[in-house]
Amino acid sequence: MQATAGDYYGLLLGLRPVGPAWPEDDNLLRGAADGLARLHARTLRLIDEADPRTTAELLPAWEAFAGLPDSCTAGTRLTLGERRSALVGRLTARGGQSRRYFQELAAAVGFPDATVTEFRPFRVDSRCTDAINPDPWRFAWLLSVPDDGGLADFDAGSPCTSAVRAWGRPVLECAVRRVQPAHAHVFFGYGTVPRPERPDEDEGDFVMPQAGIPQQSVATLSQGGAAVVTGREVVSVRELTAAHSATLATPEGAISGGSGLDSQNSAESAFDGRSDTLWASLQTGAAVDGVAWIGQRFATPQSIRRIALRQGRGMPLTGFLPQYSDDGVAWTTCPKTDGQAGPNLTMTIDLLDVGAHLWWRLLAASSPPDGYPWEVADVQMMALRPVYRLLVPGVDYEVQSTTADGAQSLTVIRRKAGSAVTIMTTIL
Repeated sequence: MQATAGDYYGLLLGLRPVGPAWPEDDNLLRGAADGLARLHARTLRLIDEADPRTTAELLPAWEAFAGLPDSCTAGTRLTLGERRSALVGRLTARGGQSRRYFQELAAAVGFPDATVTEFRPFRVDSRCTDAINPDPWRFAWLLSVPDDGGLADFDAGSPCTSAVRAWGRPVLECAVRRVQPAHAHVFFGYGTVPRPERPDEDEGDFVMPQAGIPQQSVATLSQGGAAVVTGREVVSVRELTAAHSATLATPEGAISGGSGLDSQNSAESAFDGRSDTLWASLQTGAAVDGVAWIGQRFATPQSIRRIALRQGRGMPLTGFLPQYSDDGVAWTTCPKTDGQAGPNLTMTIDLLDVGAHLWWRLLAASSPPDGYPWEVADVQMMALRPVYRLLVPGVDYEVQSTTADGAQSLTVIRRKAGSAVTIMTTIL
């Protein structure tokens, strides 16, 4: 919890002896309060510095602990975010040889949409249009990222020894080559997503354009997310793994089992997205368990699949029960997976699918010490949405978006000889 110099000044005034000898405005105490407020702020900052994902001032110390910079990053100028990504990747690396492992490795160094393609030699059951891929190609694979690779063309100001065209991401390539299987050779692709040898063998979460057509842009859509631009050319649309939406909770829909302390600790404070406000329960101590709760009443029924909670810095609880209701009176506990604790008093709770309901809440299932309320700084309630990806390669394909009865219909058509043939329709 943040504390200002004014807060500390008030505390120090309350500790003074009572009597006319003491001035009403004590400059000595104001100076001490200012120093205590700065110390308080630095102490809170130390919590972020203890997490490699948010550290800034202690980043050099973290890097020294993890053996960074290493041969992959030495001499390379990295941004703060890239340095953090390299640090987290080093600390969490577990090793592996699967496609997913190398995709996660690329994501850890700043390339979250990488794909892996392996080359299948021509066999008796191959199609006549499949590539032959002679035997050595079985030991090669391609890592592709939707990034320009720092593409640089030779121009009038380039040194005469420069390549006509150069590209590559040294940090990514070094990180992958360092752990690639010893018997294999990896190639790197930038700016395009390769087509698999056989569509029915496509693995992972990537969508492939037609062979020989460069990808021009990629758009990721989710239900309730970005609108489709009418007239954009696409080659394919495919549902990927479902992803959690942004929070559906709003301050206007906030409800609780009572708020304590003062008017600044209302239920709306847990849903305003601010770090300097919080909700405090009316109940304290043992009375919190099974009684105090914070939640949302939605305008329309929602299927909540994840609740992210950040508690106040007082006395955080360790147990919660996610519940839903259709009338705000009868509540049912929602089946859930184990909560995942995160930094800075955060907790993520994934819920099983129980359908859409108007009322959702978190009920306290533990208690703070006597005299302390349950404090909640932020609550997010998220749905699970299907995610679609569009690849935009050329002029023969077009996507059209229409909305009817509140549902967005996405139609992919192929224009040929002046006619439009619908090849796919899906509802977002």
